[in-house]
Amino acid sequence: MELRSILSLPWLFTILLTALTLTALQWFQEDLLFERSLINEGEWWRIITGNFVHNNSPHLYMNLLGLALLGLLFNAYFPIRCFIISTIILSLLVGLGLYFYAPRLEMYVGFSGALYGLYLLGAVTALKHKDMITGIGIFIIIIGKLVWDIFDPSLNQNSADLIEISIATESHWLGAIGGLIIGLFYFFTMKND
Repeated sequence: MELRSILSLPWLFTILLTALTLTALQWFQEDLLFERSLINEGEWWRIITGNFVHNNSPHLYMNLLGLALLGLLFNAYFPIRCFIISTIILSLLVGLGLYFYAPRLEMYVGFSGALYGLYLLGAVTALKHKDMITGIGIFIIIIGKLVWDIFDPSLNQNSADLIEISIATESHWLGAIGGLIIGLFYFFTMKND
């Protein structure tokens, strides 16, 4: 099977460019991470940019792996412009949600909240294109993981140990809700590409 049939060249380029950008931004982690006290002092960009930096290399690599899988699963259905715009919107929604609705959270880093949203958006695009197995399967996996986190938060302990910080599951919920909202907008307003 050709790589082109698995992942289109524009999507491959987009995934690689996103991975390089997220990797390069690690050099500026201190200036970009979501830090509530600095946001309160006027460094508002941290609301968005905290989504694009990570605590350490394993944290970054876990999110890059999730991004690559997203591209493999949904590149046939998910227009790149929708991916880019949705990533920005989801990052803003996650950051604002954490700022206003998770006041105990002083610091946040990571792309996983936006990824949860992008996966649910991808599931909706698959459903729109009549790929019920992928759409319903990913929907069940993501919603199942979110619900499982409520009943058994210890499930995240291995990941927390690896990335050396607590998992901010609130970001996953915020991203998922944002992804569903964007997905429903997409489902009812966009034509099949």
